[in-house]
Amino acid sequence: MVLLAASCASGPGTHVDELWLTADGNRVYGEFYHPEGKSPLVVISHGFNGSHEFGKPYAEALSEKGYAVYCFDFPGGSSYSRSEGKTTEMSVFKEKADLLSIIHALWEREDVIPGKVTLIGESQGGMVSALAAAELGEKVERLFLVYPALCIKDDWLKMYPQVQDMPEELDFWGVRLGRAYREGLDSLDVYETISQYQGPVVIYHGDKDPVVNIAYSERAAEAYLSAKLVVYEGEGHGFSPEATAKTVESIVENIRSTAPSKINKYMIDEKILSELRGRDVVIFVATEGEIDESASPFPVVITGYGKLRMYAALARWYESLEAGRHPIVLNIGSAGSAKYPIGEVVSVGSYINGGDDYFVYDRIESSHEGASVYSGDFFMSTKTFSPEEVKRLSTAYDLFDMEAYAVAYFCSSYGVPYYCFKAVSDNLDGTVKDWESILGEIKATFSQLLERLR
Repeated sequence: MVLLAASCASGPGTHVDELWLTADGNRVYGEFYHPEGKSPLVVISHGFNGSHEFGKPYAEALSEKGYAVYCFDFPGGSSYSRSEGKTTEMSVFKEKADLLSIIHALWEREDVIPGKVTLIGESQGGMVSALAAAELGEKVERLFLVYPALCIKDDWLKMYPQVQDMPEELDFWGVRLGRAYREGLDSLDVYETISQYQGPVVIYHGDKDPVVNIAYSERAAEAYLSAKLVVYEGEGHGFSPEATAKTVESIVENIRSTAPSKINKYMIDEKILSELRGRDVVIFVATEGEIDESASPFPVVITGYGKLRMYAALARWYESLEAGRHPIVLNIGSAGSAKYPIGEVVSVGSYINGGDDYFVYDRIESSHEGASVYSGDFFMSTKTFSPEEVKRLSTAYDLFDMEAYAVAYFCSSYGVPYYCFKAVSDNLDGTVKDWESILGEIKATFSQLLERLR
C-alpha cells in the first residue's frame, strides 16, 4: 500500500512527499525526497528511539544530486514514531524484515530504478542496515554505517545471559521493550553475518563514543571485503553539527564516485531506433522464451544458447542469403549486470570473448558506442563463480551473456552491419528463482521495443 500526502520543494528540481508504505501489516510513515525522472534509490534507517528526522541532512544533499531518498520511522521503532507498531515487538530482526519490505515496495515505483539500493544506517539502524545488506547482496550499491550499534548482542547478553532472564517488558532509555528484543541474539554471529555483503562499505565513528566502543567498527572494517573506517576525534554517539556535515559530504562524494554513469548513456533511445526503423533487419535470439515472434516487424532466427550455436546459425543464414541483399543483424536477449537495473534494455558497443577460466581471448569494438558485454561459457553469478571473480569482472565489464561476442565476430568477419540490445535479467547475485517468469518479462519488454520499430 502506498499513499502520498502533502508535497513541497526541497531544492531545484527536488520534491519531498509524505509517503506511507506497509511493512508486516503496519503503516510506515516516511518522507520521500526525489528529483524529476527515474532515479537510483537510497534508504536511510534511524537508530534506537529515533525517527526519520535523522536522515534529513543526507536526503537533502543526495536528492539534489539526482537520488531518490526515503527516510522513515521504523514501526515500533521509538516512543514517538509516526508509524504503526508496538515498541514491545521491536528488535533488530523485526526492523531488518521491515527494512527489506520497504525497499521492495520502493522498487515498485515508476520513479525509482529497481533492483539496486544504497543503504545508510545510524546506530541500531546501522546494524539493521548491515544485516539487510548481507541478505540483499549485490543489490546494495553501497553501505554507509554511522556509529553502527554492532554491540547490541554483547550488551544484551551481558545484561540478560538467557532470554528468560529478561522481563517480558521493561523500560529502556525511555522506550517500553518486550522480550522480543532479546530473542534471537544468541544464534547471531554478527561479523560472520554482515561480512556476507561484499560491496563497498564506509563506517563513521567517534573515538569517544560512550555507547558503542569504536572497537566494534574497527572489527567490522576488517570483516568486510571492502571497507573504510572514518574516525572523528572527540566525537561521541550522535555527531556534532560539524561531524554530521563532514559525514554528509563524505557520503555524497562516495556515492557519486561509484554511480552507474552509463545508466542513461547506453539505454535504448529514439536515436538508435531510428537507425533500424524501416531497414532490412533480421533478429537473432538464443531462445524463443525471449521474443514474441508475432510482435516482431522483422524475421526472427532462434539459435539456442551459447556462442557456438549462435555462430553456426549466423553461418547457415548467411549462406542462404539472396544475392545482392545486405541486411542488418540485430541480436537481442537477456544478460546479467551489476551496473544496470533489472528490466532495462541496454545497447551494446563492445564485445569480449571470455572463457570458463575467466581468460579474455579477444575484444571487438563496434562502429557505434555502447555498453561492454562479456560473453562467457557459463551463466555468470556468485552462485557459479567466486564472489571475488564476479566482482572483478563486473567492475571491468557492464553486461554478461553467452552469445553476443559470436555475433560481433561473425558480422565483423563478413562485413555485416549489426546491433545488440540486452535486457538485464539479474544482477549477478544468483537471485533469479523463476527463470520462466523472468523470460516472460523480457519477452514483454522486447515486444514493446519492437513495436517502436514498425
